[in-house]
Amino acid sequence: EDCDEALVLEPRDAFSMSVRGGAMVGLGFLKQARRDLDAALALQPSEAFALLMRGVALRGQGLVAPASADLEQSLAAEPEDGLAHLNRAQLLLEQGRPKEALQDFDAALGVDPENGQALIMRAA
Repeated sequence: EDCDEALVLEPRDAFSMSVRGGAMVGLGFLKQARRDLDAALALQPSEAFALLMRGVALRGQGLVAPASADLEQSLAAEPEDGLAHLNRAQLLLEQGRPKEALQDFDAALGVDPENGQALIMRAA
């Protein structure tokens, strides 16, 4: 609701669009998320969080190549983003690239050594 109110006051606020899009990804509303994230990225093409969340949404929709591109761009903008490394690792595993995924799991754990999801997935 806060993002909706912020966008009423400032309809071209890329940050609010990104946050609302990220929330929609978390809720599984991937089409709605992509609308907000695409709009945010039209305003700020290198916004790392929007790229990350759109990459997650695209991955959830089975769109591997564009998901990979967004995750790569997100990490280029924010190389120390553990969540981006974790999501890229998951995508790499799905692509049958476990050695590369392991590097991203390690990078995610380098940022947050107690990241339970990264620890579990790395051990698997």
